[in-house]
Amino acid sequence: MRRLSLSLAVMAAAALPAVAQEPTILLDEDTELSAIEIAASNPAPGVCLPIAGAMEAAAQASPDVAVAQAQIAGAKADLRLARSLSRPQVSSFARTQTGDGGLTGNAIDNQVGLRASQRLWDFGDARYAREAANSRVGAAEQTQLSVEAEAARRVALSYISALEAYERQGVTSEREEYFRRQLSALETALEIGGATRSEVAEVAARLAEAEAERFEIAFQIEQSTLQVATDVNQSVSLCFDRSPVLPQTAEGFSDMETDLALITNPNIEAARKNLGSLKADQERAKRERLPVVDVVAIGSYAYLDQFNTWEFRDRIGIDVSVPLLSGSALNARSQAADAEVARARADLIRQRRQLREDILITRRRALSLYAQSVRRASVEDRKLEQFEAAEIEFDAGLKTLPDLVEDRLDYEEARLELIRVKYALLRERLNLLALTGQLSAHSLDS
Repeated sequence: MRRLSLSLAVMAAAALPAVAQEPTILLDEDTELSAIEIAASNPAPGVCLPIAGAMEAAAQASPDVAVAQAQIAGAKADLRLARSLSRPQVSSFARTQTGDGGLTGNAIDNQVGLRASQRLWDFGDARYAREAANSRVGAAEQTQLSVEAEAARRVALSYISALEAYERQGVTSEREEYFRRQLSALETALEIGGATRSEVAEVAARLAEAEAERFEIAFQIEQSTLQVATDVNQSVSLCFDRSPVLPQTAEGFSDMETDLALITNPNIEAARKNLGSLKADQERAKRERLPVVDVVAIGSYAYLDQFNTWEFRDRIGIDVSVPLLSGSALNARSQAADAEVARARADLIRQRRQLREDILITRRRALSLYAQSVRRASVEDRKLEQFEAAEIEFDAGLKTLPDLVEDRLDYEEARLELIRVKYALLRERLNLLALTGQLSAHSLDS
């Protein structure tokens, strides 16, 4: 029995579980590409990065994702700390003291030993600490999903902008080639008196406008490509010959599914779990006035200077701690916890309302754009028929050159408007996927 408490302390120390280190994803500054590397195009002939690959690469290379992963690691460390409240605690101590030694007067007492304790009852304090830490881990994991989705959405929007500019460039190049042929024909006709200088100047001006617009569109393609390259941190060549296809269309998303989408949105789920952690903290604050019961075992060797010898001492017992007076600190912590819960609850309601509004508006905007795309396609067909008829009338001398030019520009404007509506619809559908928590690298097929 003499060495019972010391043996218990040693066994408790040996029984403590080994804590595995959570891997933390760190971004290395040395892996960041230089401006020259990012600006390089066509890293491999005939190889391009599809939009789904860009979304996945952006999620992996995003510094915001690395921050979210670090937050998860910190939350898991807090969870291990909360779990330790219910596990044996072992510490070593060494003390030296002097004082009344009994019959012999003052004496010096030197001690070295181990102290082992185990919490027996705390009225739920450790349980609520684990619940709060668990909820914070869940909130951090949902935040990572949200950050990954946002990184994927951002790079997808840049990719779509590049595809739109590339398609517009094709229309502008056709217009430029048309006016170049017209100008060449008019210059030849001018020499034999078949055209006027004003007609030549008109077509030349239209050609210059087309060339200037082509330069602007080329810049937009380069700008969007550089945005993609920066987000994925690699030199890229975009797949301009592929159009992304979304599996979830706005037409198939009903208003009744909006409330279900509130559950799958990671931001809402993170706010909900954060509220859960604050509620657990609130319960802990309410229980701070209740006692905490521990069983404590101490084993030590003490040096007695009166006898010039070492003596083994052991103790085992029950410790009960109850706060009696804290200068209103306990009330203040409880009131602060109540305020945090009220704030988090209001914030969750605000986010849910805003998300519901965003989903409804985005869906109706997508429906409107879809209807517009059908009408715009019809307008393009009619404008093409009008331009083809105008060419026949111009060749027959029934239509002037300025009228023919205006008909050509009207046809191209109809084509450009159809392209604009097409990619605006694609963006809204992409935003709808993000709002409903369904956006990932696998949700786009290109």
